[in-house]
Amino acid sequence: MEIVRWLKSKWKYYLDDAKQEPEVQQELNKIYEEHSHLQPEDIKVIDPAMGSGHILVYMFDVLMQIYESQGYSQRDAAELILEKNLYGLDIDKRAYQLSYFSVMMKAREYSRRILTKGIKPHVYEIVESNNVKPEYLHYFGEYEDVGKKLISNFIDAKEYGSIIKPNLTKDDLLIIKNIINKVVEISEQGLLDAQLFTESFLNFIYPLYEQALVFEQKYDVVVTNPPYLGSSGMNKQLRDFVKKNYPDSKGDLFAIFIEKCEQIVKKDCYQAMITQHAWMFLSSFEKLRNKLLSYDLVNMCHLGERAFEEISGAVVQTTAFVYRRSHIENLKSNFVRLLNYNSQVEKENGFLQRKQSDFYLKDLRKLSIIEGTPFAYWINESMLNVFRCESLVSLTISDGQNKTGDNETYLRKFWEVNKDTIGINKKWLFYAKGGAYRKWYGNLWEVINWSEQARTHYHEDPSCRIVKEYLWYKRGITWGIIAQISFRVLPEYATFDMQGSSVYISNMDFFNSILAFLNSKVALYILGIFNTTLSFQIRDIRNLPFSIKKIAPFKNKIDDLSENNILISKEDWKEIETSWDFELHPLVRWQKSLQNTTETNEILDQYLADTQEVSCPLELCYTLWQGECNERFNQLKNNEEE
Repeated sequence: MEIVRWLKSKWKYYLDDAKQEPEVQQELNKIYEEHSHLQPEDIKVIDPAMGSGHILVYMFDVLMQIYESQGYSQRDAAELILEKNLYGLDIDKRAYQLSYFSVMMKAREYSRRILTKGIKPHVYEIVESNNVKPEYLHYFGEYEDVGKKLISNFIDAKEYGSIIKPNLTKDDLLIIKNIINKVVEISEQGLLDAQLFTESFLNFIYPLYEQALVFEQKYDVVVTNPPYLGSSGMNKQLRDFVKKNYPDSKGDLFAIFIEKCEQIVKKDCYQAMITQHAWMFLSSFEKLRNKLLSYDLVNMCHLGERAFEEISGAVVQTTAFVYRRSHIENLKSNFVRLLNYNSQVEKENGFLQRKQSDFYLKDLRKLSIIEGTPFAYWINESMLNVFRCESLVSLTISDGQNKTGDNETYLRKFWEVNKDTIGINKKWLFYAKGGAYRKWYGNLWEVINWSEQARTHYHEDPSCRIVKEYLWYKRGITWGIIAQISFRVLPEYATFDMQGSSVYISNMDFFNSILAFLNSKVALYILGIFNTTLSFQIRDIRNLPFSIKKIAPFKNKIDDLSENNILISKEDWKEIETSWDFELHPLVRWQKSLQNTTETNEILDQYLADTQEVSCPLELCYTLWQGECNERFNQLKNNEEE
């Protein structure tokens, strides 16, 4: 234990395991007992996407401390780390060269003679077998099939990198090793053409064998910061490969690496990674999350945006985590939530200060009660119980969406076409496309060609879509998928596309109640559990918990407030000049009102008396309009709070 404490004191960012219940701790102790029998030389660690070797160099220092704790000299430990412990792979030759140099220079810090020892680190540029000539296989003799197998595994290897899944067995690798040794022996006896030997074996067969060994073996620790590449950015060859081999994580290369790292870790051993945090929430990674629940998350530091000074803004939101390839029921994981810190320095300081408010203990498997199993470790038991209610799935309808395939041809602003051709059973129909933040009502500017000819095109063209006919001309609820989310009425005289996602209500008695719920802070908080981005899909909305039984005592009040908010927002929308409902600018309306009513004339007379003006001033009209707007805003605010 004294050695363990000494090692932990060396590791600035070490985060201990979460405190467990006695029966869970008993299971963990069995794993720790097995690990305690390991010798330093037994520990194999790898970075399968090593880049320029930063992680390898850090791992070298950690391994050195482990060796020193067991009484090894630095010189002996440096040699053993290169020979026994450290492995790395990368597809880029320059990255490999930098890693090789970095690791050797790190070894040189501990052993001045290491460069003269002829020891090579196990870091490799992944090589392809595309250029291996058929005649090289004659060296394999009766084992030519094994040679073909070796070559076939690494065709286009630079395209796939470490996510390749070689199917070479230990027996295959032993056969290849024996053949290589035999060929080398014959060559040294001068019985082989030296040039042919160098060209065939040293440049092709032996490098393939070396990397096959790295791919075949399992590791005690896998640590990496994998590359990020969404499926839309992949070429067809890579996209087809990941669809076939990694269907549960195919959405992004970093997620594929999460799955790949788990496959090369020994039982009860560890993978540590820093990746984008999207896999924790997005529906496209739900299968990956369910697969990861089969293993134990030891701890996580949820960094979010601005975790690295060189990456500005919210482009990359990250999380660092450690998984163990074990499965212990009722295990609690340790989480550090640093999302509220706004810079790399603040996040680092927040982590080191170990504030209790930043730490969470959670059994992730309990979150499977939530549809989609998002890893929302921060929610409490009360909120978790909310998900035992029925969801909006039972009260809403979603059945396709519209897509014209050519918006320039089929969409217009409503003021670009004859107003008499807009409406139900006419050529043009209003078309919700999201827009800026706006609750309750509004954001309708576009119209879609809804003529019979256009609808036929939407039905028949494979690049188009059209919502099912039974949903035409029905009232729904719409929102934008890009701006800060806000929900509003989709009128009967409108339809929508994916930028203005929408749902219809199966029981219209609950229309106002559902709209009110969606525009509440409660719904927004729960949506943050499903999806931490600002882009909420229809699935996220329909999975919101909503209990008819629990709102029943308040339904009439909720419906009245919701209807009032729709009317208030509609009045506000009518005053915008680009609104379909616009009739008169409010300044002009007030000016006419001041001229035609007794009450407002009294206001005008008083104002004129005070200012000595002889005509209706614009300032007064603006002041009255401003008061009207404030009154609407305050009423809307009060209704929402209620």
